[in-house]
Amino acid sequence: MQIQIPKSIILSKVMIFVLVFLSNTPIHRAMAFSRIDVQNGFYKAVMGVEITRSGNAENRVKKYLKPVRVYIINHAKKPRSKAVGQFIRKLNKTVFGLDIALAPRANSANFIVHVVDKKQFLPLVRRKVFNNQKIRINGNCLVHVLSDRRGISKSEAFIVSDRGEAFFKRCLHEEVMQGLGPLNDDASLKYSVFNDRSRLTEYTRFDKFLLNILYHRKIKTHMDRNAVDKVLNGVISDVSRRLSSRLQ
Repeated sequence: MQIQIPKSIILSKVMIFVLVFLSNTPIHRAMAFSRIDVQNGFYKAVMGVEITRSGNAENRVKKYLKPVRVYIINHAKKPRSKAVGQFIRKLNKTVFGLDIALAPRANSANFIVHVVDKKQFLPLVRRKVFNNQKIRINGNCLVHVLSDRRGISKSEAFIVSDRGEAFFKRCLHEEVMQGLGPLNDDASLKYSVFNDRSRLTEYTRFDKFLLNILYHRKIKTHMDRNAVDKVLNGVISDVSRRLSSRLQ
């Protein structure tokens, strides 16, 4: 039997996973989206996954609690390590509460980024993720995440290099960010790269908001929606103040 696997998968060590008033006015004058857009975006991108091995999403917060150390393996013909490193440094500067940096060795990393040419993608994913060279995979890029109640312990992203610059950037930004916790794509997220139908190719202000909310100290790993509801409005206000000060 052929099994179709969407491109973002989460595996748990326990289970295998392959409201308050919000204004509808713009959250900042330089931004088109509203607080309601941010709230809905957080629930859609963070509180679910695209697939589970059981067929059911676990709608709980997933995030790293420890510093994230990224090791880059460039299998592709074109050298891409510099571009990946630049994006990792950008995330470290723009997401409060997230400690992310490059690792000198693979064995000291908890996030591996493979940069591959399109011919290498399927064989490498089948070997590294599924240990099955016959499994059917639906997708052009992929991130594989290990998580449990203690948070994400490891992520492994597979980024295709040779389908054009825009595709590479989109793939890099989306998969690396999803490997940090916002694992779900949704067609209604028009301001985000977490939307396979959008033409956005890079990390947006909206995505920055979502990641800053996720890595806020009041958002705890394994929270369900009821727990998030109790703190989300205050967290959005805090994140808005922090990020707005950088836009002045």
